[in-house]
Amino acid sequence: MIQCKDCNLTTLDVSTNTLLSTLYCDNNQISTLDLSNLSYLYSLNCSDNNLSTLDFYNNRNLNNVSCTNNPLTTIYVWEGYNFRIDGPANVNIVPKPL
Repeated sequence: MIQCKDCNLTTLDVSTNTLLSTLYCDNNQISTLDLSNLSYLYSLNCSDNNLSTLDFYNNRNLNNVSCTNNPLTTIYVWEGYNFRIDGPANVNIVPKPL
């Protein structure tokens, strides 16, 4: 688990934490978040940042995501995804084929 809430972060590199299951990085100023190496990620709170896109294609263990209060335009998921996304109502969720 990584908790870095309210740390005034502008960047966060978790790419080498391949066994990470829980990430709470809410209330920072993060503009990009690369989760592609986190196949064990189960829970994510990245609310209150500056994220415009999120890509969960490789995160097949995800159960819940909170990404509210971001300028999100697009969230990429795998076809048939089945986890809860708590985010902006107008975000474009784009499924990618497996």
